[in-house]
Amino acid sequence: MNVASVIGSVFAVVFCLGLLALAGVIVWFGVVGAVRRKGRLGRLHRPELAAIESKWGVKLPASVEAYFGSPAVDRGDFYLAPPGTSQAEWWYVAQFLPLTRRDLSDWISITNVPGIPIALDADKGAYYLPFEKLRKHLPPPVLLRLPGRKGEDRQVASSFEEFAAFEPRDAPPEE
Repeated sequence: MNVASVIGSVFAVVFCLGLLALAGVIVWFGVVGAVRRKGRLGRLHRPELAAIESKWGVKLPASVEAYFGSPAVDRGDFYLAPPGTSQAEWWYVAQFLPLTRRDLSDWISITNVPGIPIALDADKGAYYLPFEKLRKHLPPPVLLRLPGRKGEDRQVASSFEEFAAFEPRDAPPEE
């Protein structure tokens, strides 16, 4: 058996495994993901705080349940504006995430944030409450994990209560 034959065989095996992996991803996100997302809007207003606190050993702020029970989380594709700020200081929200064990298990692995993800922005960033503070029963800030390998975070609000006071604003018309 010559070297070219071995290299060709290895390439064929790797190529076939790559195709199988691609098919698996397509099935997972296209079929299984759609089934798991079904009913997302219904779960959005019924956060499972006790189940989340038990599974991840955290204590969530009481205001989270009230906020997720309100119409504020129904919105998508909008900005949250801290009171009295200019548009440059607004935070874009693509969608809020249901706070259930099932949904959070998926979103924690997808977003790879060190905390409880609560919303997404359009650039693959995730708003979250950090485990470090939640596990110490301290008021957590709301952070935005920026996309990319660095895992860079920006503080959005010093507490969830401050975040909940942000005003929803429609996206400004494009010029």
